[in-house]
Amino acid sequence: MNEWPSLDELITLNPRLQARSRRELSELVSTIKSCGWKWNPSQKQFELLQLDKNIRTQGLDLFTATTFKRHHNFIVSIAKSYPKEYVRYVYGMTLWQKNWVTILLLLLGDLTLGWMILELRIWFASLIMLIFSMVALYKFSRTMIAPYQEIENRLLTESIMRDQNHPS
Repeated sequence: MNEWPSLDELITLNPRLQARSRRELSELVSTIKSCGWKWNPSQKQFELLQLDKNIRTQGLDLFTATTFKRHHNFIVSIAKSYPKEYVRYVYGMTLWQKNWVTILLLLLGDLTLGWMILELRIWFASLIMLIFSMVALYKFSRTMIAPYQEIENRLLTESIMRDQNHPS
């Protein structure tokens, strides 16, 4: 993850960056580096390993160097101010991201082939268990994620309101 993309590669990954000057893009990439983010060439995104956060290249056009620095400071301060909620958030997101596809594929496989292979009542029971598993995983992971997202949304809203009331 040490190899950084060229500006042309970033523009190829996100054509909206063409609207920016090369100087603005260089400043943005320099700010991203100085904040400690790393480039993941296989995922084509920037990652902040200490907080398990990432920014896809499709989202880079939303930032200038200044707004990226402000965003970085915001997410780091929240994670440090609410460490217990942040740990729960990461756990919930990881749990959901690692397992939902597997359960969905099992569910689809059971729907399409299960009734041919299994006895009807066993097939029906397996279908109900898979649906229950998907719903339970969703509910549990969202329960883990919700407190942190509420804090993040509240603080972000307060920050936006403060910026609108007192423009610098």
